[in-house]
Amino acid sequence: MARAYANLQNDYDWKRMDIIIGVETNKRIENDLLLKGYEFTSANPETYSNMSPGTYRYMVSVGKILNKPELIHEGVGRFRKFLELGFFADEWWKEGTESYHAQTVNSLRSVALAAQNYTNPVNKSGNRFENLDLNAEMPFFKKALQASQATVLPNVRKIPINDKWAFKNEVAKPTDQTVSRLWSSLGNAALGVGEGKDQTMLNLKWSGNYGHSHYDNGSIILFAQEKELLSDIGYTHGEYRGWTIHTASHITVVVDQMVQDTGNPEKPVTGNLLFYDDKHPNVKVIDVDASPAYEKTDVYMRQLIIVHAAPGKNYIIDRFDVKGGETHDWFLHGMYEEEGTLRLSMPLSDSKTIVPDWGGTDKPKNQYESDLVRKNDLCLLFYQRCEIGACEGPMDSNIEV
Repeated sequence: MARAYANLQNDYDWKRMDIIIGVETNKRIENDLLLKGYEFTSANPETYSNMSPGTYRYMVSVGKILNKPELIHEGVGRFRKFLELGFFADEWWKEGTESYHAQTVNSLRSVALAAQNYTNPVNKSGNRFENLDLNAEMPFFKKALQASQATVLPNVRKIPINDKWAFKNEVAKPTDQTVSRLWSSLGNAALGVGEGKDQTMLNLKWSGNYGHSHYDNGSIILFAQEKELLSDIGYTHGEYRGWTIHTASHITVVVDQMVQDTGNPEKPVTGNLLFYDDKHPNVKVIDVDASPAYEKTDVYMRQLIIVHAAPGKNYIIDRFDVKGGETHDWFLHGMYEEEGTLRLSMPLSDSKTIVPDWGGTDKPKNQYESDLVRKNDLCLLFYQRCEIGACEGPMDSNIEV
């Protein structure tokens, strides 16, 4: 509405509206709509969320339309504070998913565009803006604009970390060579080897919970053979929402059949990077302590080694150490976009359910029944046609697609 008014502000014959609405219609729009809208919005508590930059853009735009520098200074001031509070040291937006990182950064870009080249009136004293250029004065912001470009699988689809949106909007070409990436402040790394059709990427996550996160510290995603072989579901708003964020839907270890701890900014569940080495072209190593994910565990650590032995010959060594709790379930999920067959070296028998007695029997009806308070474990009810078996020694498994 502010932009629409700006297009009419100086050239429209406002006297035409006086007969219908009343005298000085343009002043009523400025005072009763735009200015009151600003006052109402700016009075709300500042949350510095992924939606906040839209408010800053409104402040700058309305300030320019109404020739009120104080509105512009308010919007720019919040913009700068947002950059200080909302991003990790490795330029990642705090919610830890490429989708919301891109949304937030693009929204910030719109603020910079709205304020571009703004200069305060000559009678403005004190802190002045002269040919304002938020892009030029914020080197961190420039890096944030580029951060998500590296978060890609070899087929150019974005790595589905946390609440990754489902639709594809990538326009770049597939990579010729996979390059390892480390975002230690975010709590994520992608180990890569190989070239062309022989590219393999292994992603490991140990980030905290700052919104749009999944409860999956210590989880992995694997891309190989030109496909996403071990997947993460990403984002959904349907009844499966509780399942998509649950620890059991990820490739990690579940302790006592419980979802990982929620965490918060005061007590985050971010893990700790113990060792990382990607210097050798054919061998990459990472070791992560993800024990904050479960308060009941003394040890919750994952070590991964990816080896490029020869063209078309890549393998992974995966060690997961857990101490604490009573039951440790190591989950392995196959491809989410293609059917596959799992073959095990041990005998299996049918099981009606794997839900514990305390887990309840009612299936979730919407996204809010996600068991984050742990009164029951509705999410495990999504497991159907289960088979169980006893593993009493070394076991071989093979997933065929």
